[in-house]
Amino acid sequence: MTPEHITNCNYEISALPLLKRNDYVIWVENVNETDDTGIKEYLDWVKEFINEEYKSSGGRKFSTLHKQLINSDWTKLKDTSGGLLILRKGIHKNYGILLNKALDAQFHQRLYVSYMKKNINIKPETLFAVVNSVMTYIGIELVGQSNLGEGVLDIKTSDYERVPVVNPLWLEDYLKKIGVFDNFIKAVHKMLSLRPADVEVETSRPERIEMEKFVLGSLGFSESDIRGLYRELIELVKFRTERARMIGT
Repeated sequence: MTPEHITNCNYEISALPLLKRNDYVIWVENVNETDDTGIKEYLDWVKEFINEEYKSSGGRKFSTLHKQLINSDWTKLKDTSGGLLILRKGIHKNYGILLNKALDAQFHQRLYVSYMKKNINIKPETLFAVVNSVMTYIGIELVGQSNLGEGVLDIKTSDYERVPVVNPLWLEDYLKKIGVFDNFIKAVHKMLSLRPADVEVETSRPERIEMEKFVLGSLGFSESDIRGLYRELIELVKFRTERARMIGT
């Protein structure tokens, strides 16, 4: 899964769209088990290239990979499948965090992937609602670095880890106790069927406000309070993007 696969997708991804380009990669787990002549020739060329670059750079280039060449599984990549949430590395006005249901997909390094901790029993919909709350978006806006072109926020994994969120375990337990959890899940599913959009569009979506009434409403926020938070976020985004335009970044 690459950034191009999620460009025009819904909040919930259940299957990868075919782009007719970059849809396939050569995946070799063990070079000794490969019997395709063309792949063998290609791997020999890659191996020679790595050795030459390593020697010509004094051991600086491909140093880690060069050490692995003696093993038959030096081509094997890390398993990045099973990620539950897909987060953006760069944010302009679209903060949407996606719920991944294509659990067998491997992820490109230009995407951040978040996994559910083991032994935590929680609905994916609950976690999705929490990370897509305006409270979370404001946190992202405040911790991100606006040093990319057009004022785009540069977000690192360490930045995402600093963002405060509503406790999803507490939220799920609370909504069950007051007997509205099923209605909450229905509201989340309405959001999942939509495509992420810029924050100005998201603010006007009744589906989003309905979901927020469960997330932030559980903390005592009224609908007016929620809409006010979205207005404040829009002002923060406007300040960031206009400032970038004025200084020419």
